[in-house]
Amino acid sequence: MRKSSKSKDDDTRQGSGSFIIKDAKAVRAEAKVRYSGLRAANTPPRELITEQEIQAGIAADADNPEWSDAMFAKAKRGRPKLPAGKGKESISIRLDSEVLKHYRLTGRGWQSQLNADLLALVKKKGA
Repeated sequence: MRKSSKSKDDDTRQGSGSFIIKDAKAVRAEAKVRYSGLRAANTPPRELITEQEIQAGIAADADNPEWSDAMFAKAKRGRPKLPAGKGKESISIRLDSEVLKHYRLTGRGWQSQLNADLLALVKKKGA
């Protein structure tokens, strides 16, 4: 077993990998100093922002308005369903390994590209 060169006062326990925090208040104070520079220059600390200022900020954000009860009632989970005959169907098909190799080498989206090529062929033949 190796002897540690660390003193008794170190914040780590030998071999356990866990940290012992001696003084939580000191750690929090250090974190506040360390991260206080991340705020925008004119923004007061979070504790000093009032509810009224928060609501004014929400109202001023035209790209992301606050949702109304009507919006929540109208919302639906998941993807919208496509009209009949417009979606894709999952099938099992056997293709030559040369064809698969060619499409797989094109990278991400190779299955969509294969579908697009087959669709173009169908439209070209007028079926």
